[in-house]
Amino acid sequence: MLGSEDRDGRIFDKVGVKTVSATLSVADNPSAPAKVTESDLKVDDSEGTLWYDRQAKQFVESREQVHITGTLTVEANGMKFPGELDLTMEFKSKSTVIDP
Repeated sequence: MLGSEDRDGRIFDKVGVKTVSATLSVADNPSAPAKVTESDLKVDDSEGTLWYDRQAKQFVESREQVHITGTLTVEANGMKFPGELDLTMEFKSKSTVIDP
């Protein structure tokens, strides 16, 4: 836990999160023009925060950024294409608490 904060008269707990591994899986689809046959991915960097509303007893906001790198092989028309992945993803979500 990273601490607590008063936001608009409500107490929120700030919780740190970190992604530690990444796996790529693709559903087998015979009609797809290509498929991923191999992958070796790792999380280079990750940081994130969850905000927990004590009064509502639920998480109401989250933010995370993940940097993933590694290798993968794509197969199309019977040919294999090795490649490298360098991907940064950012996630944000926010929900509103509606008191009954």
